[in-house]
Amino acid sequence: MKRLLIIQAGSKLPSLAKVDGDFSEWIAEGMGITGETRITTVEPHEDQRLPGYRQFSAVIISGSNAMITDHHAWMKRAEMWIREAVASGIPFLGICFGHQLLASALGGMVADNPNGIEVGSVDIHLQSHSASDALFADMPEVIPSHVSHRQSVLRIPPGAVHLASSAMDANHAFRFGAKVWGLQFHPEFSAEIAQGYLDYYRPLLMQRGVDVDALTRQVKEYPYGQMLLQRFAALTMLK
Repeated sequence: MKRLLIIQAGSKLPSLAKVDGDFSEWIAEGMGITGETRITTVEPHEDQRLPGYRQFSAVIISGSNAMITDHHAWMKRAEMWIREAVASGIPFLGICFGHQLLASALGGMVADNPNGIEVGSVDIHLQSHSASDALFADMPEVIPSHVSHRQSVLRIPPGAVHLASSAMDANHAFRFGAKVWGLQFHPEFSAEIAQGYLDYYRPLLMQRGVDVDALTRQVKEYPYGQMLLQRFAALTMLK
C-alpha cells in the first residue's frame, strides 16, 4: 500500500468554518486518491512530531497562516526534517506556506512580498522550463489559479529550476532535483475557498486602494489546480 504524508502546517481561516474540511482534506480530494493509498496527516505547528520519512511514498506540505519569518521552533525542526527527506529522494510538493518552507529549507530566501498581498484568482505564467517539467508539461502558458499569501520566495534554492510567475510574484513555482516541487498558488482551493480568503482580506485591501470588486469578478472555478494535484499523484504512483 502506498503511503502519503501531508504536513498540515496550519488551519483554514475561522471565517471558512462552514466549508467542509481543511487543507489536508482539500488536497486529498483534489488528488483523487482512492482507498489504496493510506494518508497520514501531522500538524507540527501543534507540536506533533514529524514521523520517519522512509515509510512514505510522497510528502505534501500545506498552506498556513503562519509566516516563515516568525522563525518558530517547529519551523526550524521541520526544515531539518525536510532537508534529510529531500536528500533521501522522496517526492515532495510544497503548497503556499509549504512552498516557502521548502524553499527556505533548501537554501532559498523568503520574506514579505514587496508587491503586497496577492489573493483571489490570478494568471500564473509558466516559464520556458515548464515545457519539459513532468508536473507542468503540456499545460497552457497561462493557468489561472487561486492564491492567498503575504510572503513570497524572493530567491529560489540554489540549483532549483524556475517554473512559473505572476504579475505580483516572480517565483510561483520551482522544481528542485527531479521530484521536488514548490507551488505558491493553491491547487487545492475551490472558488468558494478563494473567495473566502478574498473576503477576509477585503478591509485591508480596500485600505490600500485595491479594487476588491474587480478581484471578486476574477474568482471562478479553474481546472488546473486539480490537474496538477492528480498529476503529482500519478507521478508518485499514489493513484
